[in-house]
Amino acid sequence: MQQDPQNVLADLLAYITTNLPEVALRLLGCALLLLVGRWLALRLSAFVARLLERNQADKTVVGFLSKSVYVVTLLLAFLVALSWLGIPTTSIITVLGASTLAIGLALQDSLSNLASGLLLIFLKPFIVGDYVQIGSDNNEGTVTHVHFFHTELNTGDNKVLLVPNSDVMSNQILNFTRHDHRRLDLVIGIGYDEDIRQAKAILTEIVTSDSRVLAEPAPRVAVNNLGESSIELMVRPFVRTANFDATRTDLLEQIKLRFDEAGITPNPQRAVRLVQATE
Repeated sequence: MQQDPQNVLADLLAYITTNLPEVALRLLGCALLLLVGRWLALRLSAFVARLLERNQADKTVVGFLSKSVYVVTLLLAFLVALSWLGIPTTSIITVLGASTLAIGLALQDSLSNLASGLLLIFLKPFIVGDYVQIGSDNNEGTVTHVHFFHTELNTGDNKVLLVPNSDVMSNQILNFTRHDHRRLDLVIGIGYDEDIRQAKAILTEIVTSDSRVLAEPAPRVAVNNLGESSIELMVRPFVRTANFDATRTDLLEQIKLRFDEAGITPNPQRAVRLVQATE
């Protein structure tokens, strides 16, 4: 039969009143147990962290497991201290269980973030240092931390963005830096009066002469589309992920300069002539 929490408290007060010296000694022993438990929790947490780091585990997993060991060890020390005081831990565990259920119902969103955070830690769609696009708003940035309830990003303009983990897991995750190389997709438009062969030759020369462009997979230059006012040429070289942005901007600049030298007009503008209607 479940014991009423009020009766437990009354019995505890009565016991303390009649056995004050013994209770004082037990309280001192309880304090020592808690101190030893905290010291042991810190040591075990540090030991687990070092063990995982020695085996080259992910930083997020290291942080999660070390914190879990710390919390569990501290909780066990607390229960042992309560038993040392003579407090029936079964009743306390029952009360804590009921309280946990009520708190869980009130914090459904937070628990959803926690569950999503655990999935992110163990599934690892991205790790600290990856550049990603996540969340319902397609937030972009470098992952700096994966916490239990949110993921921390450092955006391109050096701002800190916190994205709830439930929002991360319920939407697509685009990882830009998971692989060591990426493909550049450039579309260059030229006029229909321009020489396609000459334009392709210039683009191929620009791409192959750049030392940051990888030989394998081989870069590709081809006609992508015959647009309404221009011929679209696609340029698709592969580069190291770390060189992606710099290579892209440099290639665009080189294409403009070389096309100007060859007299090729990139992305021609459409001329619109307005004719006034007469009666």
